[in-house]
Amino acid sequence: MAESRHSSEKMAVWENMPNHCEEWQREKVPLVVEEVLAHPRAPKPSELYGIAVPLGPGMIPVTKIGIDFSLALGNKFNVPVIPINMIEA
Repeated sequence: MAESRHSSEKMAVWENMPNHCEEWQREKVPLVVEEVLAHPRAPKPSELYGIAVPLGPGMIPVTKIGIDFSLALGNKFNVPVIPINMIEA
């Protein structure tokens, strides 16, 4: 009986993993980008030629957050957003 409950708890964790990752990504991406752009050796937005964004592989909700954020940055800095494949990169 205890083993069955443990298996159910593990399954619940795995089933909720995409939601957890999506929330984490939505929270952390802006903070990381802000920190990187504030670094003294980081290029200024006017020095950017483009923004690379991975299209996958990965969990769709998490990947979509990265794509949406990259598109917003591309618009903000007036630079192209360049899709890349993480495996090929």
